[in-house]
Amino acid sequence: MRVGQVILFSKDKLLLSRFLSDLFDLMPSVDEDAIRIKGANISFLIIEREKLAFSGSSNIIDFFVDSIEEIEAMHKKVEFIYYRYDIKDLDGESNKTVPSIKNSQEGSFFFITDPDNRRWKISFFKS
Repeated sequence: MRVGQVILFSKDKLLLSRFLSDLFDLMPSVDEDAIRIKGANISFLIIEREKLAFSGSSNIIDFFVDSIEEIEAMHKKVEFIYYRYDIKDLDGESNKTVPSIKNSQEGSFFFITDPDNRRWKISFFKS
């Protein structure tokens, strides 16, 4: 089984596409009324629909990295992205503080929030 494209509704498709492009080092392309961000193993289709943007905000999208160094590099990248895009929290306040990396017996992880307040989890699990 493989994951098909992930369809994300957004209040600002340009902002979300830039956020995800920077996060995953992928190039966006315009696809009719949407923006597509595609890599070898993932494809996002971002559609601007403000009313639907928050309906999926309770979902958490989890991504796995292969090493502790990679999770630390992603964490540094997220610090820069939060600052660059002035990510707001649910109350509309600037959220320039990236959540810390949490460690458990199974591995390490941290959560981030995108411009539509959708939560993402970046994880590394020891094999």
